Amino acid sequence: YTSLFVGSVSVYKDRAKAERARRNLADAGLGDRVESRLGDARATLRGIDGPVDLLPNDDFPPPMLEVLQTVVPALRPGATVCSTSSIGLFKADHVDSLAWLRDPANGFDSSPLLMGERCELSVSAGALDRSPQLAPVP
Repeated sequence: YTSLFVGSVSVYKDRAKAERARRNLADAGLGDRVESRLGDARATLRGIDGPVDLLPNDDFPPPMLEVLQTVVPALRPGATVCSTSSIGLFKADHVDSLAWLRDPANGFDSSPLLMGERCELSVSAGALDRSPQLAPVP
């Protein structure tokens, strides 16, 4: 993984990248605010304490969908998920994760963000909150 930040947790599969991230965070004065984990995000993020406000999911398919589904229970309604490289050059590799995010049954409002790396930007509409919606006022 290039990086995956969840709240104040950063996960890297590559030891060298994890060490570089720790140094960069320390240099920025954030070393004591961000926990850096080494390993597979599907395992290291299982059971993470929430609430999570932002999930930049920069993983390779197919783990990208599994990482997202691992973190969903901790997402706060209104949390943002940015799935990088999911549209543009690598769109064919992300069909499953994009379909999952765009399925209203999973509780996200999702749309492509066509700038920079061209990512899918998704906002949790309260995936676990199924309270009735108010009718519009005529």
